[in-house]
Amino acid sequence: MNNKPWLGYLLYGIAATGFFLYWNMPSAILERSLEQAAARWGVHMTAESARLTVPPGLRVETCSVALQGVPGTAAAAHRVTVRPALGPLVGGRFAFTARGEGYGGRIDGRVVFSDLFDLSGPVDCEMEIDGVELGRAAWLEQMLGVRIEGALSGVVSVEGEPRELLAGSGNAELVIEGGGWRFTEPWRGLSSITFDRVTMKADMKSSVVNVRSITFEGAGLEGSLSGTVGLRSRPAASVINLRGVVSIPSLGGAVPLNLGGTVGGPVVRIGRSS
Repeated sequence: MNNKPWLGYLLYGIAATGFFLYWNMPSAILERSLEQAAARWGVHMTAESARLTVPPGLRVETCSVALQGVPGTAAAAHRVTVRPALGPLVGGRFAFTARGEGYGGRIDGRVVFSDLFDLSGPVDCEMEIDGVELGRAAWLEQMLGVRIEGALSGVVSVEGEPRELLAGSGNAELVIEGGGWRFTEPWRGLSSITFDRVTMKADMKSSVVNVRSITFEGAGLEGSLSGTVGLRSRPAASVINLRGVVSIPSLGGAVPLNLGGTVGGPVVRIGRSS
């Protein structure tokens, strides 16, 4: 008796059932699972809807994320797609890729867990940012205490424990084009400063960002700064220590500039050291 046709039907039935269960996974279950997973990383997350995709992955629509203990700073995206990264998985390390779309641009990310078959250990994170409009992110102004405009692009990489990435190590090369700063209160008669392009190169280790260079280009602002930023769990409280020379035509040309204080309350000194 030939059982091969029956075996084929059985395997087809199992595959079809598995696909049906996968494709029709209730959105509420996925949303709750996502929120619980994010909470373990110290992140509060909400989502309007979530569904599984083919090829295998997860798509979340209209979601927001905020660091726990940092109220009122929820970043939003109209779509996030997450898929497993097969290369590291073959070697026994959990990994995934993600694409977030929002604020007129996108962020492509990759997360690889360092320890074999372990989702709790150190992670290696990389992000490629393309054309994110900072002026459309109200949470950024709330978090930093200053309004920044312009299109952000660049690459950021960080290694460390998932809940303590600020204490890890990493580097960044970022560019902001066609933007500026709007001050909450006029500074030396200025309510804002515009630029054509800002380029930043920096390294991070143990909650300290070593800013190798910040270069300003444009008719409203030119020059460069370097120094350090001491990171804090509340970003607006991060401590600034930057020095350099900038040229602001409305202030009479090139002048030494020392930038101190905090991100949320910067202290600007012109023409003398801090």
